[in-house]
Amino acid sequence: MNGRHLLFVFAFLSALCLTSACQNEDSFEHTNSLRIQVSNPPDILNPILSRTDVSRQIETLMYLPLAIYNGDENQWIPVLTKHYEVESLNDGGVIYRMTMHPDARWSDGELIKIDDVLFTLKMSLNPYLESHSWAAYVELIDTVRVIQDEMIIKMNDPYILADEFIASFQPLPKHVLDPDGVMDDLSFLEMKNMSSLDPEKREILKQLSVFFNDYGKVNQGSIVVSGPYMVSSWSTDQALRLRRLESFWGDMDSQLEELFSGGIDTIQYVFISDLQNALNAFANGHIDLIQSLTEKDSGLIMNSGGEIIPVPTYQMFYISLNHRKPLLEQRRIRRGLSLMIDRKDMIQKLFHGKGQRAEGPIHPEKSYFTSFSDGFDPEKALAIFEEMGCERRAGVLHCPIKQEMIPMRFHLWTTQSSLSRQVATLLKSYWRKAGIDLIIQSADFRTFLPELQNKTFDMAALALRQNNILDDPYPLWHSSQSGQTGKNYQGMAIDSVDAILEELRRSVDPESQNILYKKLQEQFYLEEPVLFLVAPHDVIGVNAQVDLYRIKEKPGFDLLRTKWKR
Repeated sequence: MNGRHLLFVFAFLSALCLTSACQNEDSFEHTNSLRIQVSNPPDILNPILSRTDVSRQIETLMYLPLAIYNGDENQWIPVLTKHYEVESLNDGGVIYRMTMHPDARWSDGELIKIDDVLFTLKMSLNPYLESHSWAAYVELIDTVRVIQDEMIIKMNDPYILADEFIASFQPLPKHVLDPDGVMDDLSFLEMKNMSSLDPEKREILKQLSVFFNDYGKVNQGSIVVSGPYMVSSWSTDQALRLRRLESFWGDMDSQLEELFSGGIDTIQYVFISDLQNALNAFANGHIDLIQSLTEKDSGLIMNSGGEIIPVPTYQMFYISLNHRKPLLEQRRIRRGLSLMIDRKDMIQKLFHGKGQRAEGPIHPEKSYFTSFSDGFDPEKALAIFEEMGCERRAGVLHCPIKQEMIPMRFHLWTTQSSLSRQVATLLKSYWRKAGIDLIIQSADFRTFLPELQNKTFDMAALALRQNNILDDPYPLWHSSQSGQTGKNYQGMAIDSVDAILEELRRSVDPESQNILYKKLQEQFYLEEPVLFLVAPHDVIGVNAQVDLYRIKEKPGFDLLRTKWKR
């Protein structure tokens, strides 16, 4: 879907029928199916709770936003709403007015109402949810009023991404998640001022969170959706299958029909983490679209009846460092570790030269990117360690921390993808030259997520995924987001960074934004709070008979408007 709205187990080929032709639970006869390779299964299909790219990719087919932005006409196009209006106030505040589309219905036939939007806004602030991805944004809303059928959202202070996050909000079905309406007795302001809630109301939120936290997980029953696709089968380690609704309300609206003009009846996401296995699956006709290719594989794809398509990534790989560990809380040690990383070598070996150095929290393709990096300088790194009084003992570098010599030995978590493990292996080889010992541990993200949340890890290989909109780095790097449910996994608390982040998210003037983005990148250079590695270029392979509708946003294509050419 085009717009600025916001948006990460191998499958045995012989067992693909378990989630495709061998399942006959659908009475709807599917004539056009599309099979897409992804490296990992979704963590959950619930836009309030999901954390991975593949979840968000699938959710765009299942849950629709309130509105999308039409860049050609410079206006917001209502989707779930019939009327969507943004009004700037003289005092700097902003008001959003909306009424729901009168024909919009959930997949179970119930009308999609303003009550669903209000419930989801309030629920996103529930402290007992397993993830609070949306809470940092929803908390910026000052008031929410419902007058008859109109919702009025007011923000007293400007926010850099306010338009995007409100328009892209995907409501969930209140009648399913709160059938008794117990949340009706809790106002939006009460949810914002959680500390003032009495124990009885807190218990209500805790009880509601139990079902909500499971809603959208594998094997947790059917999921009611607002979009044209719903889950028909989901095997944890093999594939997930979506089927298009026989009767989808959006097909009946002439103003929206272009958004849903694709002709795909079933979409199957096949989980293949190993690239070579994925290539074999494509060559043997078991998948139609393969993601995260390298250009060296283009010959195999084209010889197998496919074509290579470049897609935007706005992705950067980085190493999260736990600032609550004695060694890693030291800025000089973080700088030394960074200087030992040969990013040019990493780009060449892992991405065949197709990528750029990642140097900070802003992607190199962004217009406000500024380079401050020293680059690869192992001699300077060794000099830093020597100045600190570090010395080798039994082949391992030890550094003094509070009058104690601590070995430079770290455990690094990676996902099970081959790329993540290859990144770790290269880091191990770079750091070994300085006597730094790296112990690599691999698991799926959900396995080591508790260690990130509880700050019990040393390092973790992660990916930062952005979009082609302005960046609000606050949720990832501000000290207030270092709690168990926040995304500041490092536990970093740097006053100078916090001050810039706070000012940046209130800035709506492009000149001021550019100045603040530059200051932020300079502070990341000085503090080196994480180790940014590579911003890869990406290509995908697709069956040449697929008329893939391409867009500028990730993942680079819109399946709602994709068709087969045949």
